[in-house]
Amino acid sequence: PAEVQSLSQIVENAQNSLVSIWMKNRNGEGTYLATGAVIGDKNTVLVFDGANLQRNEPYYVRLNDGREVKMERKDEPPFSGMRILGYVEDEAEKPVLKGLKISPLAVEKLGANVVALGSKMDNYVVSTGIIAEFPETTEAAKNSVVTDINLSSSASGWILLNTSGNV
Repeated sequence: PAEVQSLSQIVENAQNSLVSIWMKNRNGEGTYLATGAVIGDKNTVLVFDGANLQRNEPYYVRLNDGREVKMERKDEPPFSGMRILGYVEDEAEKPVLKGLKISPLAVEKLGANVVALGSKMDNYVVSTGIIAEFPETTEAAKNSVVTDINLSSSASGWILLNTSGNV
């Protein structure tokens, strides 16, 4: 079994993988869209679909160190209600990003503690709760859980982590 971490350890470890998603207008002015999380080892970013990211649009991903890289929406994500961003082909700087691990939903249990990380612009927000339900298996609910977490803003791009710090 994976090591269970304290809430502060989960947040500290995950913060390095959280990013801000922005869109820029022709004048270079940015509009904040959501918080995302770098996942896996393929330099991809998982972001809440409520940000309404479109294909063939450039998005600017602000890393924790302040750098910005250009990304675009990619293939369908492993979770319902989410989207994946990856580097655009012509992006000059493609830093290697530290990603969070994805834990198979099958190992999670009803009543397990979970942590939601999101943000209000560049300020991170943490909420905790439990897995309250596994929805009936339908295509729309594939790889989803219901929690009792009270989120302060649904548009902030919440990432759900288990007590091992995995997505």
